[in-house]
Amino acid sequence: MKQANPWQFHTPTDAQKEAMQKFCDSFQALAELIEKESPACRQRSLAMTHLEEAAVWANKAANQRED
Repeated sequence: MKQANPWQFHTPTDAQKEAMQKFCDSFQALAELIEKESPACRQRSLAMTHLEEAAVWANKAANQRED
């Protein structure tokens, strides 16, 4: 598989958009669960920060699909 240029914007295909939406929905559900089930504290803040980071990397990975 040829790697795309990581510094260039890539317009997602329909399949990539669909995958990215699934990620978004799942990350949103997990974020809501974390907010609901944990008190406001440093650990929750870190969990939310890392969840946001994971969402970015998941979307970047979805944008590498070749279908």
